[in-house]
Amino acid sequence: MTDAAPTRRLLLRSLLDPSPESAAEAGRQWLASVDLQVIGHDQARMLPMLYKRLVALDVEQPPLLRGTYRKAWVQNQLRFRAAATFLDRLQVAGVPSLVLKGASLIPAYGGDWGLRDMSDVDALVAPEHLEQALALLEDEGWQGLRGVSPLSVVARFAHRRHSWNFEHPDGHQVDLHWHVFASSRVAGAEAAFWSAAVPLDLGSASAKRLCDGDLLLHVLEHASHDEENSRVQWAVDAVMLLRSTPDVRATATRIAGQAASHGLLPEMRERLALLADVTAEPLVTPVIEAVDAQRERRLRVLPEYRRGGVRFVPAARAAISARFDARLARSRVAWSIYVATGRRSWVERLVRWVSGPLATTVLPAIEAGADGWWDLADGVTADALCGPGWSYPEPGQGTWSDGAEARLLAPCRGATTLEVEVQVFARYGGPGRSVEVRVNGRTLRVIDAPDQPDWPQVISLPLQPADDVEVAFVIRRPARPVDLGVNADARRLGVLVHRVRVV
Repeated sequence: MTDAAPTRRLLLRSLLDPSPESAAEAGRQWLASVDLQVIGHDQARMLPMLYKRLVALDVEQPPLLRGTYRKAWVQNQLRFRAAATFLDRLQVAGVPSLVLKGASLIPAYGGDWGLRDMSDVDALVAPEHLEQALALLEDEGWQGLRGVSPLSVVARFAHRRHSWNFEHPDGHQVDLHWHVFASSRVAGAEAAFWSAAVPLDLGSASAKRLCDGDLLLHVLEHASHDEENSRVQWAVDAVMLLRSTPDVRATATRIAGQAASHGLLPEMRERLALLADVTAEPLVTPVIEAVDAQRERRLRVLPEYRRGGVRFVPAARAAISARFDARLARSRVAWSIYVATGRRSWVERLVRWVSGPLATTVLPAIEAGADGWWDLADGVTADALCGPGWSYPEPGQGTWSDGAEARLLAPCRGATTLEVEVQVFARYGGPGRSVEVRVNGRTLRVIDAPDQPDWPQVISLPLQPADDVEVAFVIRRPARPVDLGVNADARRLGVLVHRVRVV
């Protein structure tokens, strides 16, 4: 939120200014400066709350505003009722859960279901209950976005991501979390969140949510991603939460300690300073003071895996598991030998000679499209062709590798050539990066990363007679876009595969 969007600041004043006269004037100025039919979603989602505020201030307003409040009230009720069935089934099955984000903030908005837009319902389960929760979702008819299956979430996402969205046939969505933060992805990182959780009373539904300090931390951490649709909402959420908490000092102390535990102090300081600037809310001051006074917790060994207070031994186990990424290995022993010896091609050939192909996929092979290509932008196709080391399918693009290596498996059926449409992640001024392409253990191509993004290229790889082809993309120096200043993406990217075919 910058001065490049002055209407956002006017909108915030109209929503949050404690002075009725100042808020009313800001509301009039905002209405006069925008076209309600074309404003961005970040401001449009605040219209229901603006309606209630302007009614209370006796400010004349367009009839459209009243309709936005009624629509939000109805849709939020329907969305939560759809998710509540899933939450109830979790409870019956003995799976603890917490409600996160939007739905958990309803009490901070005075229990009014129409004030805050909820695009989905976020629910947290512990990593050890992930498979059980996914099975319940599938049983209720929920489907992973982009065609991602529950099996794929377990096999490829469990240690790479912190959540995935699922959609019901009626259009409602649940964002299932197994971690609160994308940067804290080790079992036990949420122990303090679980122990301090408080009851959440939402009408007939009985659930739990994060305590006020933890909820404020989550609001501000999510805001640091700077998503376009949330550039006003996060500030309103934070202020409403601070105004509703019974003990601001305790909340400030809690967020400071938890921010240090999860390595989020820099993000909190930046967001709190911005919050104070754009809202002038006095309750932000004690939170800033507590966070500024909190010392960084510097861990020399495995710091990435010890966020949230995770002890050394489970952190070491998680680090080893992430490095080996063996969930889709045909033989964990063979795969471990290959990875532990540096992913060398001659080791792969030796291991293949002894035990056969190294990897498997989530789903059995499927037929190619009418044009002969398998399109990795499709979730089902990605599940059928992608082995270890892949991220999620991206519509219209394909699937990115995520880590030091990614493997594809496709039926060969006597073909003599494999064609792969690939794009290597650019250097962006960083260190050199290359992708070694192997087929059944033989290195056939090495592709150097361009300095800036380049168009995809189709590479042709000769095949030997075989029933199946196993392609390995071994990435030297995978890079995270967030480290290169490209965007907030924290994946370790190497190569994007658009399409594959055998001819």
